[in-house]
Amino acid sequence: MTDNTPVDFVDPSAAKPEAAGKSLGSIVWGRFVRHRAAMTSVVVLALVIILVFSSVGLGPIPGWWMWNWTQLNDIVNAKGAPTMGWVDGSFQIGTHPFGQDEVGRDIFARVMRGAQTSLFVMVIMGVVSTVIGVIVGAFAGFYRGKVDSILMRMTEIIIVIPTLVVAAVVGRTLQNYEVSIFGLEINPREPWFFGLVLGLLLWPGLARLVRAEYLSLREREFVDA
Repeated sequence: MTDNTPVDFVDPSAAKPEAAGKSLGSIVWGRFVRHRAAMTSVVVLALVIILVFSSVGLGPIPGWWMWNWTQLNDIVNAKGAPTMGWVDGSFQIGTHPFGQDEVGRDIFARVMRGAQTSLFVMVIMGVVSTVIGVIVGAFAGFYRGKVDSILMRMTEIIIVIPTLVVAAVVGRTLQNYEVSIFGLEINPREPWFFGLVLGLLLWPGLARLVRAEYLSLREREFVDA
């Protein structure tokens, strides 16, 4: 019995494209979970977050570490040197693995507290800059004309502002003052305020990307249809 199937015949059921029947979100998520570097980064970030918030706690929730970032202790090692290392042939962590500052505060607890502040600033900055950048870029790319011109000129002005310098000046100037906005008292020393200032300065790059994507989509065949 002779097989009359052509040599270059491909069974359609055996060669389904990756995007067949899937939404854009499903496609992006599938590619993300298969990306080794991305998943490794997620795991590392998750471990850092767990360590940072579980070690010294958050607010009324206590942590498992024996010291907090404000507690004064007797200096147990020469000039507050780290106690973590090899001692008599064995590795020991000690009571202050990162050492102590000049007044006896535990450096490990202070590092964990600083990491908490950095994470808060990062999240707030990312949310604020994303919201503003997407809105500005979408309006500029969709309406074009005068709206696009005004928004892009404003974006270019914000881009040339040195972000870190402005944030440092604002933080230094307002650190001893209380700010009142619409009757609401705001403490400029809080991490969320610093994240808000950075978010208000870091959105122009995303706005330009969103605008370019909108201008590209306006020229697609399905939009004309």
